[in-house]
Amino acid sequence: MKSTEQKIYGRNACLSFAKSSPKTVIRAYCTEENRGRLGSLLKFLASQKRAYHIVSSDDLNKICESEHHEGVCLLVERMQPGDETQLLKDIQAEPKIGSNLLLCLDGITNPHNLGAITRTAAHFGIKKIFLCNIPVESQKSLVSGAFHRTAEGGAVHVELYCSAEGKSALEALKKQHGWNVFATSSYGRSQSLHKISFPQKLILVMGSESQGVSDSILQIADSKVCINGTGHVESLNVASATAILLNEYARQKENYRSAVSRPTAIPTRAVRAEGRNRKGS
Repeated sequence: MKSTEQKIYGRNACLSFAKSSPKTVIRAYCTEENRGRLGSLLKFLASQKRAYHIVSSDDLNKICESEHHEGVCLLVERMQPGDETQLLKDIQAEPKIGSNLLLCLDGITNPHNLGAITRTAAHFGIKKIFLCNIPVESQKSLVSGAFHRTAEGGAVHVELYCSAEGKSALEALKKQHGWNVFATSSYGRSQSLHKISFPQKLILVMGSESQGVSDSILQIADSKVCINGTGHVESLNVASATAILLNEYARQKENYRSAVSRPTAIPTRAVRAEGRNRKGS
């Protein structure tokens, strides 16, 4: 496998990728029971004189180096996340990025967490995820087969951007484009999620479970938010916490839409009865 190629496995991940980007598929592997599900892709590959192989589940274990392939594996052109320059350029070209929420993941390097978060983001219509404070050597391993499988097809609906730093991009979005930065934090003067009103143009920053949001980004945050609980555990898994926050954002957004679209009641005008002016009355 070349450095410009990668393997994607997992039924939903492969089917979504095959549907959205069939031209980037170099080779396909599947078990006999999955041949029908990949029918359109296999016909396309045959027409392009690209190979596909019907193999056993044991063979796929070796090909994928994982038992979690669900009988399907694709060799595809490697996904290349954009950098922060590309992020700013894309936001300028497309001021309204779906939900007007940019999800920023600070120092999160676990591909399973990233996959779960991407799946949740796709569910709520979040179009862009910005991975900041990610060392260059970790960026390639993040967008792996495990990431795609955990994302369950969500990866084709969300654009990823990576930066070894990230603070400068967030500051530019604040100062030049009017975005607000909300960072999750269980320490200091954090506000409960139940008392937060999210702004229309929001950058929501989620930190890693070990380090939390970095100090450099906390310094530029407009608000800090926490998810209140019993205190029996220090924090939630970052993917679980992201799902809770995005659900609350979606709820507030829907309430805002309903309020805007609700017809304004027209107050009844007080009409003064006018009697006839009669002589002698």
